[in-house]
Amino acid sequence: MRSILVAAVCVGLCFGGAKAQTPPKVEEDLNAIMALRAKTMLEAHQLQMEIRQFWADPTCTSPEIEALRKKIVEFQEAIVRTQDEIKAKIEELPQVRPIAQKVKEANKKIEELNKKIEAKQEAN
Repeated sequence: MRSILVAAVCVGLCFGGAKAQTPPKVEEDLNAIMALRAKTMLEAHQLQMEIRQFWADPTCTSPEIEALRKKIVEFQEAIVRTQDEIKAKIEELPQVRPIAQKVKEANKKIEELNKKIEAKQEAN
């Protein structure tokens, strides 16, 4: 969608700029070319969207594609692990430690309140 919007804005700006600088015949030719370019850009964008849909389609596969999909999952898991490591190290910093402690205390209180809610619901 963003590509479509950018194409439309570009076409509008180009039309405005072309009017101020060109004779009528050149302007018509330029407008026709720019309109064709905009149409072609929209068609290309739609085709790219179709290709993206095939990426997740399990019927579109091969051993190489499955290996790459597995590699993506491994990378995503590595990213999550790394983010967890960064979070833990940041929480150890002196300026962050008090805030992290407050978060832990708040989470503990939330757990206690959840237990009270469950107990009340079971009693009813």
